[in-house]
Amino acid sequence: MKVLFPPTYFPSPHLETDLELMADYLEQGHEVYAVQCRGELPTCFANWEHRPAVCLECRGRFDMGMEILGERVTILPMSPVGDTPEGIPAQFSDIDALKSFTWKGAPVGLSAASSLITKHKEHRLDTIAHQKEVQKEVLAAIHVFRTFKNAAETIDADHAVIFNGRFSTSLPAIFACEQLGITYSTHERGGTKDRYWHIQGTVPHDLENAAQEIDAKWKSTPESDAMRRGSQFFTDRRARVEHSWYSFTKQQQLERLPPCFDPAKHNISIFNTSLEEMEALRGRPAPVRMYRDEIDAVTRMVETTMDDPSIHSYLRIHPHLAGRDSTQTRRLRELHGRYCNLTVVDPDSPVDSYALMERSAAVVTFGSTMGAEACYWGKPSILLGHALYDHEDCAYRPVDHDETIGLIRQRGLPPRPRNGALRYGLWDLERGTPFRRFQANSLGDGTFEGKRVRPRQPLRLLIFFMKVLEHASMRLNLRWWNK
Repeated sequence: MKVLFPPTYFPSPHLETDLELMADYLEQGHEVYAVQCRGELPTCFANWEHRPAVCLECRGRFDMGMEILGERVTILPMSPVGDTPEGIPAQFSDIDALKSFTWKGAPVGLSAASSLITKHKEHRLDTIAHQKEVQKEVLAAIHVFRTFKNAAETIDADHAVIFNGRFSTSLPAIFACEQLGITYSTHERGGTKDRYWHIQGTVPHDLENAAQEIDAKWKSTPESDAMRRGSQFFTDRRARVEHSWYSFTKQQQLERLPPCFDPAKHNISIFNTSLEEMEALRGRPAPVRMYRDEIDAVTRMVETTMDDPSIHSYLRIHPHLAGRDSTQTRRLRELHGRYCNLTVVDPDSPVDSYALMERSAAVVTFGSTMGAEACYWGKPSILLGHALYDHEDCAYRPVDHDETIGLIRQRGLPPRPRNGALRYGLWDLERGTPFRRFQANSLGDGTFEGKRVRPRQPLRLLIFFMKVLEHASMRLNLRWWNK
């Protein structure tokens, strides 16, 4: 086969995952090609502002990776962006208009929206106020689409390997594959820092693929190992062990509850989610079922149960939202003090999420892993959104508001079978393939074939001084602006 890569995201371990997969394909006798950006893109997920020092660091890491692979990968340079393509609106009226924008049959606006929502941590991004950034992101998406498509046609590619698959520098490559009838796969972090996740023909956010992988993993693992490893996932998370990403509960105080917590009441804990990763996913269902959004769901649940003074709800705002000023966080803060039967726990609060879950009669989530964790720890879990454990029957999935309220009101509501949570835990912990060549030292650092994938020393020194000068320039501009 001729296998084509667009390695447009260089932070570790993602570039090293590209290298790992390139080495695998080379070892199997395939031809490997890489479309390389050397600063042509006006913006990218690793370098929003197109800072020269970051561009140079990316190129230096890529060049070192190619050197470690023995220069066996054929590099296809990315062409300059050139004139602005025809058909791009001068501005987009709102984020929904951006999401629906297509160019030559490719919905590139969706990928641009996904990148911008993540950059600004704002799922209802003001596309008018950020008009220049929107234009750059759309231009980058179009350039990736047509450059990758041209490269694939030129070499007559058979397969493509793409990082993540939702950003403006990756999803357009998938669009190109689909138009050309080329198979593709995507990669992401695995269940631990020592694994990578390589998914054939779809993206990491595909719920049906997750369901199939969970089932296959469970069936292929001896029962005693499956139970033990499935349990380890949940005990490690509660102990704040960091396997594939940073723990959001690490700064919380163990066993700390809200000051007003009354154990004599029928307490319901609600754990919301961070919306940025779910608002621009192709083919993914709406983040919340039955309700307009999570605020509507919380409001209706609290208002409907006000007739029963024994029911009290606690909304634990996701710790990942700490310090943010966005549509989501502003609307969540507006719930403070609005209802006597609702306590809002701020994202940076030291209240222990697990203590809150443990002492609740039931747990409500919109897709948070806490939904599966509650089931594992013997608590009734009510899922109002979509999650990677959708098909595992570890949470109640009400079909309307009346059923939701019926579950909340019910005393002694039994938890769903724990087996579904264990199936999910086993898969999430062992998701992916162990690295053979990359040795992770941490979640964001390691060595490939025993070597650090970084620019050579003279270039590293230049990059360091460039970053120092960039930082000093930014501070001077900020001081001038504040005068």
